[in-house]
Amino acid sequence: MEKRIHNSGITTVEQLCQLSPGQMRGIWNSVLGERLWHWLRGADFHDPEFKRKSLGKQHVLAPKYRTREQAFCVALKLLHISAANLRKLKMWAGGIGSVVEFLRKYPTRFGGEGVDVPTWKAHMRIHECRDTVILQRHLTKLWNSCPAQETLQVGVWLFNLVPDELHTLSLFEDDEKRYRISTVADELNQRYGQNAVYFGGIHSVLDSAPTRISFTSIPDVDDF
Repeated sequence: MEKRIHNSGITTVEQLCQLSPGQMRGIWNSVLGERLWHWLRGADFHDPEFKRKSLGKQHVLAPKYRTREQAFCVALKLLHISAANLRKLKMWAGGIGSVVEFLRKYPTRFGGEGVDVPTWKAHMRIHECRDTVILQRHLTKLWNSCPAQETLQVGVWLFNLVPDELHTLSLFEDDEKRYRISTVADELNQRYGQNAVYFGGIHSVLDSAPTRISFTSIPDVDDF
């Protein structure tokens, strides 16, 4: 950002603040410059471009995947897909959540068999991230509190999304290395087909949760 400003002949904050919205837009060669002009003056607004605050997926499990262990593997696959979509959108997540619906049968007063589907939900705020390995660690931590019951459906979502240009860079070199690994995996899968490269944790559930099924209804974090 500093190089971009200096290349335009701006070397002081005073010069920067004297620019017009149009000049700021020209320096950044995008609407971001004009947005920064308003933010420098204390404006509080959100463009329609950035109204998307969450993304994710959910999947109804086949009977063979309804144990706690296999359901977690499916949740990992949903996370991998969501993380790849996050990188494709050039966005970062500031939170991660998961929801599980359990299948539990109980007798009804009419002598037949009814079905009760209780739900487990958990979410946490995280440092801005779009690296699959780090997101896996956060999901694993969430699942420590998930009950061991027969599972009907799992869902994973990422929230508090921010675009590349508003992302706060990490101070740690290891974070950047892990992120590069994820982007290389994305490129290989795009070139050679889905699941050409994947993490071992989802090996047993590769045929579950096809990417055509999207998580179109994301719960509001405030509901939890």
